[in-house]
Formats: sequence, C-alpha cells, structure tokens
Amino acid sequence: MYSVIVGLYDDHDVAEQVYRELEESGIDEEDLHMVSHRNTDLSNWKAESSYWDNGCFGHDIVDRLVALSFSRQDAELYCEGVRRGATLVVVRADEAHEERAVDIINLHRPVDIRARHANWRSRGFRGYDRRATPFTEEQVREEREYISREAASLSPGHG
Repeated sequence: MYSVIVGLYDDHDVAEQVYRELEESGIDEEDLHMVSHRNTDLSNWKAESSYWDNGCFGHDIVDRLVALSFSRQDAELYCEGVRRGATLVVVRADEAHEERAVDIINLHRPVDIRARHANWRSRGFRGYDRRATPFTEEQVREEREYISREAASLSPGHG
C-alpha cells in the first residue's frame, strides 16, 4: 500500500533539498516528482503537455493529482500555487517510507495550502482557472512580498 504526500514550497531551493532528502531516504526516483514554476515553459502551460518528471507542464498536474486520489479542488489549489511561483514536491511512499517522507516534507515547512487559499480568496481569487497563465517573475516577487508582510503582521509580538 502506498500513500501520496505533497509539499508546496515558495522557495525552489528548499523544494530541491526536500526532493534530495526524500531520494536519500530510500524512496525510488520513479516515486518522486517535482513541479516548479521556475522550470515551467510559459508556452507549455496552456498546451496540456505531460512533462510530469521534468517540471514543464500545462494543467495536467491537476489530472495527475486527481489520479493519485486527491480531490479536484485540492489538486487545483496546488496547481494554483505553482502558477503563482511555488514548487510542488510529490512523493508516493510505501508503508516503510511513509513516516520518514512526512517528516522530511514537514521539516522544511511547506505552505499551508488552506491558509494560502484563504489568503488568495481575501484578494479576489474565486477558483482555479485553466485559462490563467503563470505569474511573471514580477508578479511572483509581488506575491512573495505580500505573503511576507502578512506573515510578519500575524507573528507574535507584532503590532
């Protein structure tokens, strides 16, 4: 029996570290996937391409996550995260590796997708749109700045 575990990271380098640690923990490379805004060819985003393994894809990430037993809504939220500049790490772990995989993913503090979704909704997001293009580098930078400011305003001792 296998479990599918995901982590969405704003920092691509952190996601790469997570991927390496999962690989070093004994998880087969064929059970590890990383999809990054950084590696997404903007022309492929709309093309419904199927490059799951090398990070370039259209919207097939939604269908692939649904095939791995994610709800369509959750799959769309993770794809939206990638569209907005994040990197998604997906691991299929057997029982022997599941606990370690969860520990590795959580150690590196993945995005809380529910909190992020609430953040997006507060700024007008009404749902995943297959026609929307990936954020530009400028939009990604603005998104990160907004999230950083919000996190600082919510931290203890602020205000």
